[in-house]
Amino acid sequence: MRPLRKHVLVFIVSLVVIFLATQAVYSSLASLHYHSARAYLLEWTQTRSVGSEEDYNDALNSAERALTLQPDLALYNDTLSEVIQWGAYSLSLTETEREARLRRALALTMNSLALRPSWAVSWMNAAYIKWQLNELDDEFYGFLERSNQLGRNSHEVNLFYVEFGFFLIDSDIDVYLAHRLEVERRLKLALESRLTRGRAYEIIERYKKENLVCSIVNTKALGVDRRLCG
Repeated sequence: MRPLRKHVLVFIVSLVVIFLATQAVYSSLASLHYHSARAYLLEWTQTRSVGSEEDYNDALNSAERALTLQPDLALYNDTLSEVIQWGAYSLSLTETEREARLRRALALTMNSLALRPSWAVSWMNAAYIKWQLNELDDEFYGFLERSNQLGRNSHEVNLFYVEFGFFLIDSDIDVYLAHRLEVERRLKLALESRLTRGRAYEIIERYKKENLVCSIVNTKALGVDRRLCG
C-alpha cells in the first residue's frame, strides 16, 4: 500500500503544480491583454476620440481576452465595460445597437461591483450608464448615493457630480436643489485639483455655466482660469 500511496501523492502534487503553473500563465496573458486595452483607453481619454474602428476592435478584443482568462477580476470587468462604452458613444450605431452596448456595459459593471462592492468609481460608472440610457430611476439614485458615500473625494466622482448637476439645472431644478450642496462641494474640489481642473473647465463651458460657477466658488483662491471669470 505504501508505494501506491506514494504514487498517488506524487500524482496529486503533480496535478497541483500543473494547475498553479497554468493559472500563472493565464494570469500573465490576461495582464498583457489588459494593459493593451488600458493603453487604448488612456489614449482615448487624452484625445477625447477613439481614433479608428480598427483601434477600437483591437482594444475590445484585448479587453475581452483578459476577462475570458480571468473572469473573477473586477478590474477586467470594468475595463471591458469602459471599452464598450467608448464604442457606444463614438461609433456610428443605431439607437438599438447603442442601447444594447450600454446594457452590456452595465451588466459588466454590476459584475465588477459584485466582486468589489466598495469601489466608488464603479458605482459612479453604473450611474453614468443609467443616465445615458435615460433611466433616472430609484436604482440610478441608489448608484449615485453609493458613489457619493464611498468616494467622498474621488476625482472621477467629483467630475460626474459636476456634469450631472449642470444637467439637472437645465432639466429638473427641483432635483438639482436636493443635490445642490454636494454638487457645489465637488465642483470646488474639481477646480482645486490640477488633475481635474481641465476636465471641469470643459464641462462648465459645454453646459455654459460660467456665470454660475463664478458666483458660487472663490475663483481667485481656486486659481480659476480667467476665461471663465474675467
